[in-house]
Amino acid sequence: MYYNSIYGKIKVDLIGKDINENDLNNLTLTARYEKSLATIFATAKDEKKGIAKIELIYKGEVVGEKEKPSGEVSWNIEDIGAGDYTVKAISNSGAIKYAYIKARNISNKLTTPSITIETESVAKNGWYGADGKDVYIKISTNSGSAKEIIYTLSGASLKPETTESLPEVGEGEEKSIRIKIEESGISTITAVTGDGEGNESEPNYTDIKFDNVKPVITDQRIIGTEGTNGWIKSVRRNTDICK
Repeated sequence: MYYNSIYGKIKVDLIGKDINENDLNNLTLTARYEKSLATIFATAKDEKKGIAKIELIYKGEVVGEKEKPSGEVSWNIEDIGAGDYTVKAISNSGAIKYAYIKARNISNKLTTPSITIETESVAKNGWYGADGKDVYIKISTNSGSAKEIIYTLSGASLKPETTESLPEVGEGEEKSIRIKIEESGISTITAVTGDGEGNESEPNYTDIKFDNVKPVITDQRIIGTEGTNGWIKSVRRNTDICK
């Protein structure tokens, strides 16, 4: 299983059928993306059984493969496109390992978006929502080149990579989108600005703590010595059990 805490990506993949643990441990795979070359590099090794094949996968399709590779292999992806790539290495033992690459075309013309909390709720110990007020996340930019916001939610709120178009505004004016937070817990918001042509800014991200679930008393016990007229004589305090 693979989890990227910044982009909120979760992947679960097959490691091979009935694979011996030693065979799985013998297989190693590393991969990286070089933006200046628009190229993905990968190195797979299995000192005992050797590597049968390395595949490059984009949007569920194999877009490149190397049979019986030796050393580092590479694929130029300039004509394929930006986005999420998977590198899959297959050992002669049958073991499989994956590496995940996010190929981004980072543009200096696009500024990192601002992320702010918009709410009338008053935070208590850093948490919003206890007073029942709605909580929104505002993602904004003044970049003239920005046409869209690309964001993900991870943690308590889960939302895969989503693209929302920005409204048309005057030159230099702020443009933004808003996201309502509704799930109790800690959510991470990650966002970039895009120009609609595959170019993006560097990412920005922040955490939001939200809890609008009121505690419920499930049991109540009075600990003490009962006196006359229903009064408790003991100085021990009452205890409530809540959830």
